Amino acid sequence: MKRIFFILVLFTFEISNIYSQEFSYKYGDVTNDELTMTVYQKDTTASAFVIYDKGNTYYQITNGYFNVVTECQQKIKILKEEGVNNATISISFYYKSSSVREVIDKLEATSYNLENGKLVKTKLEKSYIVEEDVINENYKRLKFSIPNAKVGSVIEFKYRKISNFSYNLDSWLIQREIPVIYSNYEIKIPEYFIYKIEVKGFEKVDVSETSENETFLIPSQNNMPQDPISCQC
Repeated sequence: MKRIFFILVLFTFEISNIYSQEFSYKYGDVTNDELTMTVYQKDTTASAFVIYDKGNTYYQITNGYFNVVTECQQKIKILKEEGVNNATISISFYYKSSSVREVIDKLEATSYNLENGKLVKTKLEKSYIVEEDVINENYKRLKFSIPNAKVGSVIEFKYRKISNFSYNLDSWLIQREIPVIYSNYEIKIPEYFIYKIEVKGFEKVDVSETSENETFLIPSQNNMPQDPISCQC
C-alpha cells in the first residue's frame, strides 16, 4: 500500500428561503410545524414543497481507482391531493453490465403523519423498491412509493450513489417544479481532477470554496486490478 496526498477543494452551493415557521434539516427529525401546516405562505397554490434537499459528493478509492460517492437526503411536505405524487421517487443510474454500473445503496424512506394527535412513522420496505429499464440500454432507475403518504404527510428519503465514472458528475437541481425552502450541495474534489463548474438559473445561489488536506491509500502496482471500470460495492 502507498499513501497519496491530495489537496481537496470543497465547493458548497446553497439556497435558503427564510421562512418563519420551524423546520428541521436533520434526517429523521420532524417538527410540529411541519406536520400541522396546511399551506405554504409564499406560494398558496403549491401542492407540496421541499423542506430541504441536501447532497454531499466525495471521492474514495476502491480497488486502486477513484470512485465518486454522492449521498442525498430530501424531505417534502404534502399539502394537497395532487402533491401526493411527490411520494413516488425515481433514481436513475448508469448500467451497462453487472460489473460496469453505478450502485445505489443505503436507501431509506419514511412517511410521518399525525393520527389522533400522535406521530405515526411508516418506513419503506425493500420489497417495494423496483428496478426498471429506462431511457436506453445503458440506464436504469430505482423506483419506489413512500408508504402512507397523503395530504398532511411529511415524507423523507435518503440514498447513496457510487460511481467509478469520475469524469461525469451528476447535476444538482436547486429549484424544482414545487418550491424548495433549503437546498445545499457540497463536493470535495481532489486537485488531481479539474472540472468546469457552472451555476445556471435566476435564483441567487451562495457558492463558497475552501481547501483541505486528505490522504488516500492506494494498493501497490502488483495488486492493482486489471479492469479499471469494475466497481465492487
